[in-house]
Amino acid sequence: MLLTFTRAATTLLVLGLCWVPPTLLLPSEGKPCSFNIAGTCVLAQIQTLRLQDFDEPTQGSWPYTSDPEPYSGEDTWGVTQGVGPIEPLNGQFFFGGHDINNANGGRRGNNDLIFEPVDMSETRNVRIRFYYRAVGFDNGDDLKYRLTYDGVLQDEVTFFEGSADRSTDDWEPHDIIIPNGVGIFQLTVSAVQNGNDYFGLDDFAVIANDIDDPCSLIGLEDAEITCLSESTEPGTDLFRISIRYSGVDDDAVLVVEAGATTPARDVTATTINLGDDFTTVPDGTLILENTAGEFEEGDEVQVSIFDGGGDCMLTQRISTTENRCSNTCDINISVDNIRFGCAANTEGADDGRARIRFTNGPEPGSVLSFSDPDVVLSGDDPATDERGTILAEGLTEGERYTLTISGGGCTGDEALTVPFDFAAGTCISGPVVINEVNFDPIAGSSTDAARDANGDGVTSGSSDEFVELFNSSRAPVDLSGYLLAEATGILHEFPEGTILPPGTALVIFAAAPTTDLGCPTAGANRGIPGSLGLNNGGDEVTLSNPAGSIVSSVSWTADAPADQSLARSPDFSGPLVGHLGITANPIPQSACQFNAEPFDALPVGLTGFRATAGEKEVSLEWETEDERHNKHFLIERSADGSGWMAIGRVASQGDSTGEYLYIDTQPAVGVNYYRLRQVDRSGEERTYGPVSVRFLSHRLTVYPNPARETLYLSRPVPKDATAFIWNANGQLMGRLPDGVGQVDLTAYPAGIYVLRLEQDGEVQTTRFLKP
Repeated sequence: MLLTFTRAATTLLVLGLCWVPPTLLLPSEGKPCSFNIAGTCVLAQIQTLRLQDFDEPTQGSWPYTSDPEPYSGEDTWGVTQGVGPIEPLNGQFFFGGHDINNANGGRRGNNDLIFEPVDMSETRNVRIRFYYRAVGFDNGDDLKYRLTYDGVLQDEVTFFEGSADRSTDDWEPHDIIIPNGVGIFQLTVSAVQNGNDYFGLDDFAVIANDIDDPCSLIGLEDAEITCLSESTEPGTDLFRISIRYSGVDDDAVLVVEAGATTPARDVTATTINLGDDFTTVPDGTLILENTAGEFEEGDEVQVSIFDGGGDCMLTQRISTTENRCSNTCDINISVDNIRFGCAANTEGADDGRARIRFTNGPEPGSVLSFSDPDVVLSGDDPATDERGTILAEGLTEGERYTLTISGGGCTGDEALTVPFDFAAGTCISGPVVINEVNFDPIAGSSTDAARDANGDGVTSGSSDEFVELFNSSRAPVDLSGYLLAEATGILHEFPEGTILPPGTALVIFAAAPTTDLGCPTAGANRGIPGSLGLNNGGDEVTLSNPAGSIVSSVSWTADAPADQSLARSPDFSGPLVGHLGITANPIPQSACQFNAEPFDALPVGLTGFRATAGEKEVSLEWETEDERHNKHFLIERSADGSGWMAIGRVASQGDSTGEYLYIDTQPAVGVNYYRLRQVDRSGEERTYGPVSVRFLSHRLTVYPNPARETLYLSRPVPKDATAFIWNANGQLMGRLPDGVGQVDLTAYPAGIYVLRLEQDGEVQTTRFLKP
């Protein structure tokens, strides 16, 4: 007959006279009881060396004494059937106590339960397991144990510490690993308790497991500590523990102890593992946090792993110091990330501003100060913001300044000082100005066509952002290598050969237009494709030359008008204003148009104007819509964008939509500028363009020369031709496929090279230099 009794997750099996200690049948161990022929109970792989369950009539196989002697009555210390709400774990009796700090036989401090020494010199892989329960423990009420190994007393360990009416949920197990190599050990369990509180101790067992079930965990690496908070107060910040382990063991268990000086409290129940499970995942990482705040700076933590039989005995002890997680000054500022803007662009010492990027905030309690008290600081605050931009206004070109962050974690020697120069020559005069900025095309729900700045048929708050430049001089400007930037980075780098004709606008859009808007345009080539990323809450846009000098800059703040562009009024020289506020032209934006003239006031709607260089000529093509009273177009050409010469005339196709073509059979070698002068029937005229094109005749040439990264061909390699590049030593560097119009030189060493083109029996060679 087999009877099973269950209480508090433990099991008692009875079969004749065979009794199996419930301590050995925990589900986590998974060690079933089997029976041999003689009817003796045999545990697979587990051996019980000593047992004390306090049940009558015998003391079991692990005798004990108590100091003081047992007593009962109003106060209790000894074997009992119940104390307060605590009942036995199994059987009829347990060792319990109540108000043991008394004058009836008890005392203050440790009241000890002393077990006889155990000789394990012939045994390995030993552990002690016992159960405890506590009800209503206050500060000063503790359960502890002490061990001696071969007569040497070890540190006292508090496995349950009272604090403001603290109780266990039920009977709790506690395991103690005895290191291999110990000959004789002795256990003393102590209670310190006063008042109307209760505790119980039961089912003490010394267990060994068979070496046939070896530990499959190899070791623990040194622990890493990660602070979960940072403050200047000692002993208040919590931390996380990460420990790499090797191997895997399916019946291993974790025990975590923590205390202020030595491992004292068993905090396994409140410790969670956010990392890998060492019972299923080999070679992983434990990531341990304690939900009850037991991992606090200044504490010592001991992490132990052993398996159900006790053969895994891996231990890692982590010691932390007070203020280990103290708040340090982590704010990061790089001088390379400071961007300047100019209030004016002259040859003298101009006023300006600096936008200073920072990361690694916030730094609570920190304050900003500046070496010049007249400089005004605003923008984001490192004391409250994780990252952002500090704006310093009122700088003078040619001066050196220092920004200081002090207070909080930046106190004393930790104060952060950032010296930087607003160098002379940062702001210079130039003919190209930033004339219009569209930073917030559709702030509200407006999606009408007037806000479709790039003309792609979609009104977008990102792709319709643009920056318009204008050459206000009477000569072309070479923008090769110029940078268009905003506070957080570069927006556009102008490629080699970018020429802005005089009196012409050039617009950099977030997304390149799909139609001709009447002036040169391009999509931004830096940052996120399809987005300039102009900041609606305030930003700075600058245009700088290859030497790093700023030739034009504009800025705005969070209260700038939205749902429209900011445009200079008057054009080219005035301050930025909301475009809807320009009384002569109150429209959302006017890319490629004068800001003071209505967008729809043109007698001819030009939808495209292009110049394409052929081998022997330049083709000019343009399209119109809604022609009204148009008489003809005059085609004009210029070699410098300043002086114009009429080279042809094309009659109007009538008051409708038209497509036009004109062939210039005598273009000049080099850059040619073209514009259209439209004449209506009343004699009034309107000029469109200019557009530019580089014409290099039928002969193959290359540019720029010298070239560092990319070499451009004046025309693509024809299909019936072969093209090779040789170095100065006559070594073949490569063949250019048909249709190729440029060569990547980044892998070429510095030197002189020859490009050789063979076509129809004719050979052309061109030398170029890579510096």
